[in-house]
Amino acid sequence: METMERKKPRPRRSFTPEFNAEFAQILPHKTPEWQKVYATLRNSVEGMNGFIKDGAREAIDDPERRRIRGAAHQSVFVAFLLFAANLRKIDEFLKKQEAEANKVRKLPSRRRTKSLSTWAPEASKKPAGIVALTGRAEITVSLGVP
Repeated sequence: METMERKKPRPRRSFTPEFNAEFAQILPHKTPEWQKVYATLRNSVEGMNGFIKDGAREAIDDPERRRIRGAAHQSVFVAFLLFAANLRKIDEFLKKQEAEANKVRKLPSRRRTKSLSTWAPEASKKPAGIVALTGRAEITVSLGVP
């Protein structure tokens, strides 16, 4: 029967503050300055995530769009999709720069509808007065019999 040797415990190590200096933050955590920088960076990242998950374009979050087997193949395919997304971002940026240089401001397209006054009946175009009904109304119907 073999004897099992016990592993010796590792000696404890103490680390100096300089040991993790490469991971130190310049701004103290959760200060207003940190919040301002962090919120901006996080919004940028989340915006790009939404951009690349657009179902009409790259749809990175939809595996049905990448019907290929293997992690390596999937990784290469996703790299191409990210490349396409970055090209699309660059193209949009250049178009905006060109429009600003030409002083052309493209407004978002809006559905053209007729004015409400064209849809309303003619009677509603006249100023409306206050009508008060008081008393009793009688209606006489004549059927042509004397």
